[in-house]
Amino acid sequence: MVGYAILVDNGEGDGLHVITGVLPAWRRRGIALALKQAQIDAPRARGLTRLRTENALDNPMRLVNERLGYRRDVDWLHLLGPLLDTARVPQSR
Repeated sequence: MVGYAILVDNGEGDGLHVITGVLPAWRRRGIALALKQAQIDAPRARGLTRLRTENALDNPMRLVNERLGYRRDVDWLHLLGPLLDTARVPQSR
């Protein structure tokens, strides 16, 4: 096995690409594209109406997704900051 992909059905007509992975030595040979294409064809035959995926901005998988017609829908905002000192955080009443 050189690659794998997981797609889950949320039971509401949507599918979610959970992961697509290809061993580094086998990348850039169209394997991820073929896996994703299979994940598009099979759910379509089962009646799913929409597929979703998530990628970090610097993840090369975004290029595969864009090539298959995926477009940006909603942006997530992740904030990084210092650990909170719980003794200094105001307590809610």
